[in-house]
Amino acid sequence: MIRLNNKAVHKPLSWYPRPDLLIPVYEEAKRVKRSEGAARKWLNQPCGHLDGRVPMTMCESAVSGTLVTYV
Repeated sequence: MIRLNNKAVHKPLSWYPRPDLLIPVYEEAKRVKRSEGAARKWLNQPCGHLDGRVPMTMCESAVSGTLVTYV
């Protein structure tokens, strides 16, 4: 996240290595967390349900990205 005119601006999800894996996970996180900010926060911090792994990083490969969808 960067700040532009004192507002938070996030890198588009399509710029990440596997947007095909990341976008569905983000959409579900947004539904569950009830906000875009909370979903992005969850994606970028270690998750206890994923053995301390970071969901955003896991969505960089097909094998680990699939695991995130089952949490």
